[in-house]
Amino acid sequence: MEPQGQNEVKGLEISLHAMDGSTSPKTIRLLGQVNRKQVSILLNTNSTHNFIDNKVVHADNPRASLQCNSSNGDKLHSEGLCRSVRIKCQDAEIVIDFHILPIGGCQMVLGVDWLQTLDELTLNFKN
Repeated sequence: MEPQGQNEVKGLEISLHAMDGSTSPKTIRLLGQVNRKQVSILLNTNSTHNFIDNKVVHADNPRASLQCNSSNGDKLHSEGLCRSVRIKCQDAEIVIDFHILPIGGCQMVLGVDWLQTLDELTLNFKN
């Protein structure tokens, strides 16, 4: 975790679809595991970074407050950064950092921050 204090990460934004759990053509829902507990994961091209719901993170971890914007312009406050979270999803294991934020619609959001680490990706939403 980052040290405590108020910080602002430039361009940190989460989409409304991710916050309320609604579906859109730009989102894909997956099931995964963190510490052997099932989690709902949303792949979201309208979220700039990766987010994890504060209920998934252990309460004893120190947290730093970060400012985040929702896609409708509202200011939200992230409780910090959770580093090197290990996710198991199907046959893949992913280890990435997440910004802590009460999400509500799912437990984790994989945003553009993670999607940019992948090679070329082709999606066919019609089929």
